[in-house]
Amino acid sequence: MSRAAEVVARPNSLSRLALFLGLIFQLVLPAWSFGSRSQDQDLLSLQEAQKYMLELINRDRESQGVPAVTLDTAATAAAQGHSDEMAQWNYISHWDKQGRKPDQRYSEAGGHGAVFENVYTNHDVPFYGSQTPLAADQNFPRREIEKAQAWFLNSDGHRGNVFDRNHNRVGIGLSFSIDKKYGSRITVAQEFVNEFVSLADAPQEFVSGHRSRIAGHIGKDVSLQAVQICREAMPKAMTVSDLKRTTSYNLPNESVTTCYPQPYRSPVPVSLTKTAEGEEFSLVVQPNASWSDGLYYVIVWVRKPDSAEAFIGSTRTVRLSSGSQIGQIAAAL
Repeated sequence: MSRAAEVVARPNSLSRLALFLGLIFQLVLPAWSFGSRSQDQDLLSLQEAQKYMLELINRDRESQGVPAVTLDTAATAAAQGHSDEMAQWNYISHWDKQGRKPDQRYSEAGGHGAVFENVYTNHDVPFYGSQTPLAADQNFPRREIEKAQAWFLNSDGHRGNVFDRNHNRVGIGLSFSIDKKYGSRITVAQEFVNEFVSLADAPQEFVSGHRSRIAGHIGKDVSLQAVQICREAMPKAMTVSDLKRTTSYNLPNESVTTCYPQPYRSPVPVSLTKTAEGEEFSLVVQPNASWSDGLYYVIVWVRKPDSAEAFIGSTRTVRLSSGSQIGQIAAAL
């Protein structure tokens, strides 16, 4: 945060005094408050700012010989919701106030791929814990978009996300909030997406003892390697203080099952059919008593023909809760 410079002068007329006081007023405005926003001739609307950030991302990817990404509707909806909440509640985290991580927010926004998140704020004091409203006019100085993208490139983890060649889409959320005491804030959420799988059939909720079908289409640029199901505890509401203590995030480390297409041995058969447009796959899982309540991740692993290394082509989050309405109805059947 910039500090106002001290100015010492001896005005000898009322006009010089007025000029002097005007100068002092300009100098004491915080650098991050965008006090001159109304005079800024290079403001971008939200849609223009999202488009400009996409251009910067693809400029940077091209510099590394990495294919461009396109804007993803579901990922942008998830990114915008998270960015708005971070701006309003003055925090920066990969979790939100409901305790959800990027994969869950993206799944619930209707996404089919796998998402990888970058977050940013231009404010030097990101955690003061009170709620502030979003500005009525969501306009962004071009220089602030450039500053955010440059910050991502100066951080190893974020830079790796920008340059990952498996990403083919991205969602961009940008938010501007203003507080009378603390000034202004811009937040950014970038949701990079691997979209190689379209899930035609996947449960909204697992129910113990009841079958669930998982099926989808895999693009012709990749082939199916495995369908893995992992689990973590159900998300819980978080305070701003809780969010302040978070750092990076990972997929769950509790693997429930991993299923493979033929000729590999698999605990559950995976049907796989090759077509002119790629591959069609399906399997049926039946959670049992060993599947405790929690948030389950259905992870579809794929591989490109020119690589021996598998990567995540899709992630869908699915709840299992014996206390849910669906679970209670199923248990009564």
